[in-house]
Amino acid sequence: MLLASPAMAVSVSPYATGNVSVGSGTTLRNEFRQNVDGSGYYWKTFGSADCTTTTSDVDDSWADTSSHSGGWDNSASWAVDYNQCDTRLSRYANFSTELTSGWTNYGSGASLAAINDLTSSYKLS
Repeated sequence: MLLASPAMAVSVSPYATGNVSVGSGTTLRNEFRQNVDGSGYYWKTFGSADCTTTTSDVDDSWADTSSHSGGWDNSASWAVDYNQCDTRLSRYANFSTELTSGWTNYGSGASLAAINDLTSSYKLS
């Protein structure tokens, strides 16, 4: 006789399959993590310098996370930004359907629980 077992919540995203570093330069601008607690695989963006102090320009962006290996489309569950950067997250490729209301400073790191596993593109300023 088979008995059904209760469903268990799992915090691991099924999508990300490895660490990814994008951009040129040695200045770390942002980082996404696979799990809402900041653990798991990472996606890191590097640039040639700090982001500018204004959000009227875009300092860096990634239009389609599915275009990179590592299974990162719809896998970001935690975010942090560095070196004066703020972040805008979008649901679909090419910055379509913004997930955040304007620019967000993720400071020392924050869970993306409310928009978990939905990011497909992002901008940094």
